[in-house]
Amino acid sequence: FDTALRIEARHFTSVLMNPSSSAMIRSLFINKEALEKGANRPGVADQSVRKLGVIGAGMMGAGIAYVAANAGIEVVLIDATQEAADRG
Repeated sequence: FDTALRIEARHFTSVLMNPSSSAMIRSLFINKEALEKGANRPGVADQSVRKLGVIGAGMMGAGIAYVAANAGIEVVLIDATQEAADRG
């Protein structure tokens, strides 16, 4: 176990010291809140979704369609057969 921890610490340190890692940490975590508010999109107005198309009425597609419909978004659900789309 001690050997495994030493190896993991060595690899973690090498990843942490990589310049691309610090850029990813900065862009993915530190600036995330500012990005969500549109800080890096000057001059672009906020957009809202009014209609959503979902291809595939399986478990995931039906779930996405359900959540979107509950949020008041018009949903078009498409599947290979009408029965599958109706189930979705």
